[in-house]
Amino acid sequence: MKLFIACLIMFAFTITSAFADCDYTKIKDNGDGTYTYSRELHICVGNMKKDLAAANAQVESYAKVIELKDLALVKANERIALWQDTAWKLQDRMSTIDNLENKNHILYFALGILVTGAAVYGASKLVSR
Repeated sequence: MKLFIACLIMFAFTITSAFADCDYTKIKDNGDGTYTYSRELHICVGNMKKDLAAANAQVESYAKVIELKDLALVKANERIALWQDTAWKLQDRMSTIDNLENKNHILYFALGILVTGAAVYGASKLVSR
């Protein structure tokens, strides 16, 4: 039991030291553009630099995704406008066809009456001879 408690305490101390924040105030400026710091800080700076590169790559990826999403929305709006324009043109064409069809029905009816009248007139001339 004592061994278990000792292991638990040791684990607790190592866990906190492993996840402790780095103390960047211990970085010493050499004055010539170089810095001196301990191995632990070197690891922290490396992790920070790696995380920064990963974050920059992620930001670039997100920016590209947003750009593609905006482009998709623009193209979708263009397709909608094109569809609406085509729909209006087709509707105008269909109404023109309907109007011409109605005029043709009236014309055919009038021509039918005219031909029937001419046939009756011709038949009456033939009969009256």
